[in-house]
Amino acid sequence: MKLFILCFRVILLLTFLHTSFAANNSKTSREIYRNQKIDNDHAAYRLAQLLVKKSNTVNLNKDLFLKVQAGLNMSNRAIFDELLMESATDNRSSIIRKYDKIEKEFAKSLAIDFKKKIDMHTILVQINAEVYKEFYTNSELKSLYRFYKSPLGSKFLKVSKDMLLRTEQKNIEVLYPLALQVAQDAQDQLQSKVTSLFEDDL
Repeated sequence: MKLFILCFRVILLLTFLHTSFAANNSKTSREIYRNQKIDNDHAAYRLAQLLVKKSNTVNLNKDLFLKVQAGLNMSNRAIFDELLMESATDNRSSIIRKYDKIEKEFAKSLAIDFKKKIDMHTILVQINAEVYKEFYTNSELKSLYRFYKSPLGSKFLKVSKDMLLRTEQKNIEVLYPLALQVAQDAQDQLQSKVTSLFEDDL
């Protein structure tokens, strides 16, 4: 009986130790994963901060604001015009002037709210960081950051737009004449074959 109790206690102790070890091991795994995720997030965010230029986001912010404003102005004006048509008032010109004043105040208020509530640069950095994490490993993100931080990477970022424009220009200069020449050759062959159909009649 004593042997049974002793064995039972040993089994309980081993079970406790196994459970405790598994819990600690699991906790360590979670911490490692969380640390890797934070490291990955950090690498992606640093790369996005380097690549997303504030000057570009300013233009995007303006474009977005103008599109939103234009859409709101159109719908507001349509509603106002409909209300004006249904109205029996004789004082339409006064109402239109008042509406125009309200619309100007609305545009100013919208611009202030837009600037205050939408930090385009921060949002775009976060969006880009999320996308980078989907396509690159942590190691690759760090390598990309080192490259773009280097003199060569900085030069690449500086000249990439000009390179793209130059490539498009070269495509037009080289490919269009080539395509026209191929088309002309094909046209000449077709005309030659069509002419040969009527040789006997000439």
